[in-house]
Amino acid sequence: MFILLVYVKFKSKEDRYLFQGHFGKLQQYCLESEKEFLIQYELAVSDREEDKIVIIEKYKDKDSYLNVHRKSTRFLEFKKLISSIDCEISGESFNTTTTTSTATVGEEICREARREEERLPFE
Repeated sequence: MFILLVYVKFKSKEDRYLFQGHFGKLQQYCLESEKEFLIQYELAVSDREEDKIVIIEKYKDKDSYLNVHRKSTRFLEFKKLISSIDCEISGESFNTTTTTSTATVGEEICREARREEERLPFE
């Protein structure tokens, strides 16, 4: 899985609202048209700084993001629409390294801790 976090800081609330409006249209398109490889595509406003948002994107793989999503007509139109908005955009990306779920890892850690407790002598 490929995960992208995009951070956007706006100069004004109006710019944030304009961005959110354009993103909402792109989001609707992506969730309907890219569902074979798009897992999550959402925007969240900071609860501490209302001029900051994060966009969380999860894809089946990096190739789907680079060669399908980023090249789609809708995404390219979105980029053009937001180009005049006064904001700073940064981001980071991640590749998952395993298909093991967090719950499975947590269960294994608990089992190992119980086994360790059984081996320790009690005072």
